[in-house]
Amino acid sequence: MTILDEKLVRLLYVRFCTLFGGKFATASHTEDFQKMWYEDWQIGLAGIETIHIKAAIDHCRINLTWPPCLAEFRQLCEAASGIPSIDHALASAIRGVFDHPIIKLAYDEVGSWAMKNCKADILHNKFSDAYKVALSQYRLNPEVLWAQLENSKAVPLELPEPPKKLSASEVMDFRERMAQWTARAAEEKASIKVGEQPKWDAVDIRRGGKDYEARRKYLIGVSEVSSSGLPLADQYDRIRFLREILGAEQADKFKRLHCHTSKDETPPRASNGSRRPYKEWGHD
Repeated sequence: MTILDEKLVRLLYVRFCTLFGGKFATASHTEDFQKMWYEDWQIGLAGIETIHIKAAIDHCRINLTWPPCLAEFRQLCEAASGIPSIDHALASAIRGVFDHPIIKLAYDEVGSWAMKNCKADILHNKFSDAYKVALSQYRLNPEVLWAQLENSKAVPLELPEPPKKLSASEVMDFRERMAQWTARAAEEKASIKVGEQPKWDAVDIRRGGKDYEARRKYLIGVSEVSSSGLPLADQYDRIRFLREILGAEQADKFKRLHCHTSKDETPPRASNGSRRPYKEWGHD
């Protein structure tokens, strides 16, 4: 960064004397003090352009009653140069507007997931820490970071490759393989032996019919492998019967876990009834 000209620093000292009078210039401002003041402000304002220093002085002239310290005055200069504040940078990052390198650096440091999912207070703390780091980096190499920001905007979005069009030979090969797999699946299904199925009348196997329970037990007893050889209607009914069993087991488990009533528990007392002692839980 370019060190500020000493003449400008001396003029700035005089300007502070005229703006703030005795609030700034005191008896402690000896020659040695002034020399150190010039050195600190010359280094502290490195990289700041004269036009932004003038804008900061105008702000001090209208808004401040006490002279700012070096860090405060540099922040005024940077604000005049277009560096966004933390709140402005956070609002822009949430909207996805990256018009300054500091915003992009802080956004990348926090990460897109945190920007979208963190609570407001947590996000503000994370972004504030990232902003301070980004500001320090910007002060060291503003030109490099501006170039990186412009390059990132110039890079086009990578679109997925279009689907490959299959050749005639690939289509033919796929169809032949599909036909082979279909034939093999049919052979394996035909090889499954379920055995001779009982014969039931359609009326008797309805719910409440005389053969309903017998057919139900038979279908439940068929193994998973052999069930694929059953007629389609029997396969559907077998699945339904198994689901009924599973649902009953889950309901019974839920009842055991969440229902604590027992025959030994004393019923609640009515509003006008006599007091009855309750059995203490965990004691027989």
